[in-house]
Amino acid sequence: ASVEVVNVEQVVHGLAIHVTSDSDIAIFGLNHKQYSSDAFMRLPNGVLGTEYRTINYFTSNPGGHAAPGEFWIVGTEDSTNVTITLHEVSSLGTAPNKPFTVRLNKGDIYLVQGADALTNDLTGSLIESDYPIAVFSGSMRCAMPFNALTTDGSPSRDHLVEELPPVSAWGDSALVIPYASATQADLVRAVCAEDQTDIKVNGTSVGTFNAGEFYEITVLPGVTNLQASKPIMVGQY
Repeated sequence: ASVEVVNVEQVVHGLAIHVTSDSDIAIFGLNHKQYSSDAFMRLPNGVLGTEYRTINYFTSNPGGHAAPGEFWIVGTEDSTNVTITLHEVSSLGTAPNKPFTVRLNKGDIYLVQGADALTNDLTGSLIESDYPIAVFSGSMRCAMPFNALTTDGSPSRDHLVEELPPVSAWGDSALVIPYASATQADLVRAVCAEDQTDIKVNGTSVGTFNAGEFYEITVLPGVTNLQASKPIMVGQY
């Protein structure tokens, strides 16, 4: 496919923070606003990779205030070429399934957000690079289940963020367990990296999926085992 070069003005230069230490440490990030927050554990640079698939959720728009899925990419080496192939159209109108490239230096960040459309979901977007990169994925602020309202009929949404493992670190199985304190049903997505990926849930086949497609459990009924014939990434919401 042809590759479109995106204006570098969309890259935010030098915004990332690089932390080093003389002993092993753990780093966590927290986004906190008055009515929304989420956190993630930062992966060390030594486990980063050059291929990722994003995991997001539908654009939320209760009351006319759109909040899309999003992902952002951090460069760890100068002159890193990143190729992005979106699963859905972006907020800037970039078309899906049409690769485009950006160039990042160490510490640069590139943000992609989904379009203001209720069916827009970036999940499965492909990110490839020639040097290791860090990728964070989630949603600006989403309602779950899709466009859910509180008992008084008002919208309630929350930020989602997680640093993604590269495809090279994916496995072929995962065990998921419902949150004991949740008042809403847990949602699970299994994203595929390769075509013709067969997925079984508790030993029963649920279908065959191609690269970038995902299988979704909208209501996690209990302890559940997912097994795939090829690598998958499993996210629990």
